[in-house]
Amino acid sequence: MTAELDIKAEADRVIALLQQQRAREGLELLSQLREGRPRVVQESLDRFVAAGAAEQLQRLRQPGGAHHDPVMLRHLADAMSSHPRFPLADEMTALSSDVQRYDVYASIVASRGNAAAQDAMDQRGQRVILGLRQEDPTWVAATRAIPDVPRPDLLTTPDVDESRLGTGVYDDRIVVLWKDANGSRQMHEVPKANTEPTAQYDHHAGNDRRHPRPFSGGGVEAREVPASAGFGHIGERKKIEGEDVNGDTYRDLGRLAAGTIEMQRATHPRGNHQEFALRPSGAQVDRGAGLVQRDTNGDGRFTQDDINGVQDLNNSFKIHRGSSDNTDSAGCQTIHTGDYPRFIEVVQANPQQTRWQYVLTATSPAMFRDVVGGPVEAQQNQQRAPQPPREQPGPPAAPHREDRHGPPVGPHRERAHGAHDPQANLEPGPFSDPLLNQAYAAALRGDDAGLDRIAQEVSLSDEEQRLTQLGRDLAEQQQLQEQQMTQMTQTQGRGRSM
Repeated sequence: MTAELDIKAEADRVIALLQQQRAREGLELLSQLREGRPRVVQESLDRFVAAGAAEQLQRLRQPGGAHHDPVMLRHLADAMSSHPRFPLADEMTALSSDVQRYDVYASIVASRGNAAAQDAMDQRGQRVILGLRQEDPTWVAATRAIPDVPRPDLLTTPDVDESRLGTGVYDDRIVVLWKDANGSRQMHEVPKANTEPTAQYDHHAGNDRRHPRPFSGGGVEAREVPASAGFGHIGERKKIEGEDVNGDTYRDLGRLAAGTIEMQRATHPRGNHQEFALRPSGAQVDRGAGLVQRDTNGDGRFTQDDINGVQDLNNSFKIHRGSSDNTDSAGCQTIHTGDYPRFIEVVQANPQQTRWQYVLTATSPAMFRDVVGGPVEAQQNQQRAPQPPREQPGPPAAPHREDRHGPPVGPHRERAHGAHDPQANLEPGPFSDPLLNQAYAAALRGDDAGLDRIAQEVSLSDEEQRLTQLGRDLAEQQQLQEQQMTQMTQTQGRGRSM
């Protein structure tokens, strides 16, 4: 196997054959290029080809189209329709050059970015920012020593669940991509990044009238509000952020939805001064329908169960510096304080650039939370969560302002009690495959970290078919659970009026 492979150049060869209607040759070449390559390289080839020859591939899939390699066509379809897999740090360092690493991330922009992002990638000197999100509940926490890994609950402190302090985890990744004056591909990785809000700013964390929490934009919460289910261990509670978009008198935390957001220069407070940050441009806000997601049912997750959970963009969702032990996010994209100076330097290196295309995408580990942990858990939490008194509504949500995020905050993956029980590997289940049984057991007990670990194990062993089957089996179990929950809710509802 050749030590160096120009991923983009080889993908362009395949695209050219497909555009010349030499589909068989093109697919055979792609198959040869993929053979023996690391999985992260195979995925990048697929994404480049799927994006660059989308029209030709669509014709091949039409009824009556020519019969070609169905496995390869499936790979290419998945490359465009599925979330990209989060590239592991070891996978990236094992690549032979920064050019290959650039191409891995550029292929994600090719498959997930809009036309403006593609144009910016082709212009020399233009920086494009890529955000890779690993789905996390808002109540997770990390430590100063290990800010990119969720902290466990300590058995020595039974009254406090340290895994649910709500200070956040820097487990996402932000990458800056550009071509220099000579056309050479350049990149800068930010390994400790965050793309989600923290429960410290959540209204559902409760309020003590003796020490009332301020609202962002002015006023204070005057009611005694008990913490909702799952929010009882939140540490220091910050000012209440968000907007009440479903009329339950709770303000709902928000985050940027996946998509391409045009950013412009801004500032963000740091101590007694303002430092460089980015925020959505005015033009982007005007065309930003559906680019904000809100957790309206107060379960700490962003799922389809959040009524009115999809909202239009405003310019408060910035990219700015976080702290060393707190992601400091009430909805912004934040970067660990140790990584932020270099990020600023790279982003501002072209003084002529005034707009930055930010491509944010979810990554494949979120499949498990969306399929298993999301809907049923959301319904259960919504039923359990104590509701604030409706007869004493708080002040209306004020418009978002640049300084609304204030002090530190953040999020990551829930780590349930017993998540690392060694007996988990021996648990029985409905499947013949032990790995599926492990995943099934983890899903039933809400062990998101365990599900992610299993997904990564499968990824590392390159067993793509098992991963696909795992997702399908878990989806079937989720559908069954949802049906059971719906039937139970309907039965309970017959005896009471709405």
